[in-house]
Amino acid sequence: MFASLLLLAAPASAAVFAARPANSTVAIAGQPFELKWIDDGQKPTLAEMGPTDIDLCVGTKEQHVCIQKVVEDYDMTQNKTTFTPDPSLGEDGQYYLFKYTAGNQYEGKVFEDFSARFFIQGMKGDFNAQADAAIASVQTAPWPTASANPHSAQPPPSTAAAAGAASSSSSGAMAVAAPALAVVVAAGAAALF
Repeated sequence: MFASLLLLAAPASAAVFAARPANSTVAIAGQPFELKWIDDGQKPTLAEMGPTDIDLCVGTKEQHVCIQKVVEDYDMTQNKTTFTPDPSLGEDGQYYLFKYTAGNQYEGKVFEDFSARFFIQGMKGDFNAQADAAIASVQTAPWPTASANPHSAQPPPSTAAAAGAASSSSSGAMAVAAPALAVVVAAGAAALF
């Protein structure tokens, strides 16, 4: 069931450096998906966040609707978790992001952080009016392919292509700025995990 539409102010700092998903990541509905993160060195640290809830949401950091609970009261120092997107909860597209809500307050406020927006393929549901409103202003990229043209829409990739889809600059690195959370994926970044 869809949660209420939330309008939020930006958090004061970040603690979650999301390594997965990046904005070109394609998750497959109904199949396990692994989230990975590291402490970004800013306050609060992952340990200071305490037990953290992670939710799958649609929209933007500022205006989103959470549609699926990933985990509750999770120890963020574990640096990863796996969940399976429920195909009945939405539509295919780059509308999805993870919301991290810390159990401990930071500077007297509930601390929240967000991943980059990413794609989910194989969704079989429809968004409700609240989710449609949250994604109305989302600027989505074309489906990632090896020859993706950023100026034209691409049809969804096949499941096999989606599992390994990624794009990068000629230097082999891709930098993506998501509100309140910087995600950098570079050749060799997997060595962090």
